Amino acid sequence: DMLTSFFHFLLSTASRHYHFINKPLSWSEAQSYCREKHADLATVDNMDDMRALAESLGGHIRQSWIGLERRGPMRWMWSDGSGTAHFTSWREDEPNNVAGNEWCAEFVEGNWNDVPCDQDLSFVCYEREFAYYAGALSWTRGQDTCRSKHTDLASVWNHDDTSEIKKLVNGEKAWIGLFRDTWTWSDGSDTSFRFWLNGKPDNHMGIENCATAGMSQQGHWEDVPCDERHPFICHGGELPKHESDFDLSTRSEKHGVRICSYTK
Repeated sequence: DMLTSFFHFLLSTASRHYHFINKPLSWSEAQSYCREKHADLATVDNMDDMRALAESLGGHIRQSWIGLERRGPMRWMWSDGSGTAHFTSWREDEPNNVAGNEWCAEFVEGNWNDVPCDQDLSFVCYEREFAYYAGALSWTRGQDTCRSKHTDLASVWNHDDTSEIKKLVNGEKAWIGLFRDTWTWSDGSDTSFRFWLNGKPDNHMGIENCATAGMSQQGHWEDVPCDERHPFICHGGELPKHESDFDLSTRSEKHGVRICSYTK
């Protein structure tokens, strides 16, 4: 079975070339490998790329390293991947992170408040226009719903967005796509797209500082200790830097995504 030997697999999406390497390494070893042979460990920019990766690798691989590690400054970011929130509309004395677990933001009467992400609230999605869901869900479940039915939880860019959402929610508290974390991408990319498994990241035992994508779980991510050994995904040029290392063995096209496999 080709997948049990050392195996290299290329996936080209609209935004990146992804390389899957079926060779169990620690996160830092995988980072070094990717930087030498490609560009870096994979940055995942959006849901389209995540779906393509999960579909392509889903039958084969349980967990693979991606380029996300918990080592950056704490910052508030948007769920849709657009990066750090520059326009803000916090209530007075917020965000205050009561009890140290307020990592998501609710929209309250035109302003924002930080609250625990597992609270059940209504939520606002976005895809060309805002869509309000009155059902009470946690932030992550609201995000899942928005991503399956629209594009993502709503980002609020200016006072016009604020007014529009205020009318929609009609006095109710509702999730928007704002969250905070200290995770950063190995290649320095500012994308704030995250795809955590429900209940993750939980930093179990205080040592889970790197992230894997679990392809058997639609690609959802988990935080794990960085010295675990897993296959990994790089991104970079279309072919390995040392092309002679590989024989091109298969090539196929699916959903407009080009897939090539290389065996050493």
